[in-house]
Amino acid sequence: SWAKRITLLFNGVSTNGASNWVVRIGNGSIISTGYSSSSTYFTSGGVTTQSNTSGFFIRSDNAANFISGAMVIYNFSGDTWVETWVGGNGQNTQTHLGGGQLALGGVLDRIQLTTLNGTDTFDAGAINIMYE
Repeated sequence: SWAKRITLLFNGVSTNGASNWVVRIGNGSIISTGYSSSSTYFTSGGVTTQSNTSGFFIRSDNAANFISGAMVIYNFSGDTWVETWVGGNGQNTQTHLGGGQLALGGVLDRIQLTTLNGTDTFDAGAINIMYE
């Protein structure tokens, strides 16, 4: 109830499949709808952007990706939360960024990182979380 900023740090994080990732927040239970979120990645070959309404979106559609970066989720006012995301893929020239918003409807009391398909699992790297 006291947190105004939550930071998730990713260091070489990977999954065993090609599903993108989402960070979800909740009040009493994890919320998986109503987000306004997008993620873009830049490569030497171009720019790709995707939107998502089921969580704060992190584009990582390749099992070979090892993502490092930070997502910061801010309490904008009341129960409205906004997020920013910036990261990179250490194996190639990808730069990732994104942002989003969710009106939670109650005090944030949980957070979840999962894959969009819900079945791919995390298989490398480390994640840290800070509450301020």
